[in-house]
Amino acid sequence: DEMRVSQREVSFKLLDRQRMRAGDKVRDALRLPVDAEVERFVRLRIVEDEIFGYEERYVAAEHASRISDAAL
Repeated sequence: DEMRVSQREVSFKLLDRQRMRAGDKVRDALRLPVDAEVERFVRLRIVEDEIFGYEERYVAAEHASRISDAAL
């Protein structure tokens, strides 16, 4: 958001999207039940055509199913 406020172009490149059973740390952090599934998103954050960061995110599968690849 700060980059956009400073009028810098921010974009993302999706590298991987995978549905999986939540590991202990992810499950605990998201307060999910033992048998919960999540989707793991891996993407690059790009600012002004230069790679700025590498992101790995986990989202509960029930919510992730509503997120398109294009939205990521």
